[in-house]
Amino acid sequence: MPSLAETLHVVHGDSVGRGVRSLGARRVLPIRDHHLLGRCEADHGVTLADDLLRAIEGLPPAAPVAIWTSRALAERLATWWACRFLARTSVCPERLWLVQAIPPEGWGHEDLGCLPREALLHSFGCARPLGRSALRSGAAIWRRFTSSSPRGMDQLRLGGSRAFPDVDRVLEPYGWPFPIVRRRRLEPSILDRIVLGRLDPTTWQRPLDVYRDVTRDETVFYTLWGSWGMSIVAGRLQEWAQHRRDSPAIESRRAGVNHLTRIEYRLTSLGERILERGLDDPEEAPPFWIGGVPIHTSPYWVRRVGSRGWRIERLAR
Repeated sequence: MPSLAETLHVVHGDSVGRGVRSLGARRVLPIRDHHLLGRCEADHGVTLADDLLRAIEGLPPAAPVAIWTSRALAERLATWWACRFLARTSVCPERLWLVQAIPPEGWGHEDLGCLPREALLHSFGCARPLGRSALRSGAAIWRRFTSSSPRGMDQLRLGGSRAFPDVDRVLEPYGWPFPIVRRRRLEPSILDRIVLGRLDPTTWQRPLDVYRDVTRDETVFYTLWGSWGMSIVAGRLQEWAQHRRDSPAIESRRAGVNHLTRIEYRLTSLGERILERGLDDPEEAPPFWIGGVPIHTSPYWVRRVGSRGWRIERLAR
């Protein structure tokens, strides 16, 4: 078991970093990159990778490196990103440890940034060696994520991973941004329905109002929080309002003073139709990226729902 104080702790974001430091860790490197917001290529975050490698090179010989992770998609992607770059270096895999979030019993979510101090300490106490095989597997998953095709990630979700046996659960939100095909109907994505479905044509609502409504559903809230963060609410509303401005699905007007209040939105008749009857065309929704995959633009990847669940495929046109 590595020493908490002597270990380099690689974490996703500053909030997790503060939590790990509160345990007595002296060496903490936050990954301040969000791999789900915008396009992501294989060598994404090279500068940050250089920081990681310099931090490791500055350690005493054989000092351990702990990669903190959870089942939250953003935190797991940060883990796979780290595997991608570490697998290309001379860092001995025996120095690498994986710290998996272990939430308290009855805890509704696993994001490391939301865990109490005692749970973080317990999680570190249960750290396990990452191992050469898992390092290579994580690097391979990162390459799948940054591919221009989502088939590799979907096959991983369905087929599983020996190194990361919870991958089916981790990748469930991966399908949220894809428009849904149910029988012959093309429906808005889960992500877009979460955002648009909280608007109506008669009441102006701010992103803050939509955000508050989302928090009432714990499953939706914690999945959004652990994947894109709640900034996705304001960002996606703005994208919808600016998409096809001559005939938008939602309209906007100036209101408050910050990103959660300065603009108000409401549905148009087109937005009502999209929610009630679906999309006439994938491009009726604004473009979106997940990893290296463009959504709502050619080649039109969709989430097809059937009796045995869902999978990602190209839309037949």
